[in-house]
Amino acid sequence: MRLFVAVGLGDQAREKIASLQDRLKQEMPELAWVKPENLHITLKFIGERDDPGRVATALTKVVFQPFEIKVGGLGAFPNQRNPRVIWLGAESGPLSALAKQVDQALAEIGIPADEHPFHGHVTLARVKRGWKGWDGWGDFQESVAKMPVDSFDLVDSHLGPSGSRYLTACKIMAVDI
Repeated sequence: MRLFVAVGLGDQAREKIASLQDRLKQEMPELAWVKPENLHITLKFIGERDDPGRVATALTKVVFQPFEIKVGGLGAFPNQRNPRVIWLGAESGPLSALAKQVDQALAEIGIPADEHPFHGHVTLARVKRGWKGWDGWGDFQESVAKMPVDSFDLVDSHLGPSGSRYLTACKIMAVDI
């Protein structure tokens, strides 16, 4: 199974982000846009594993309280001059702390910790070869949505000819303390 850990988007946030995607598609139609139902915030990409139950058990050790994040500010990896991924920022202290807890819980079962610092984001599109670039980055820096984070998912990713299909293997809920 190809696994990753993610925060799902609420319906309202998903609709607002999909609306932004529609506006951006008019400016950059040649990009490979993520389907709205596949939008999420990745906390940790795990990769191929044959022990999803063990991974899920490790994730149950992550304990966090519900919090809220703002999603907004258009950016790119590795940078805006030579982008491969177009994203919408999703930063907050509690989100970064949650990603760190996930990383630590998975390290206990031998899944290597991420080498790069966590950068919360929602991937909007992937750049195809030969894209000439775009100069409208500064026009899309506003906050798009606020959303509560009260759970995260272990997700099984299936790659196919019509794109990725994601199935939730396990949901971990926040605890009210």
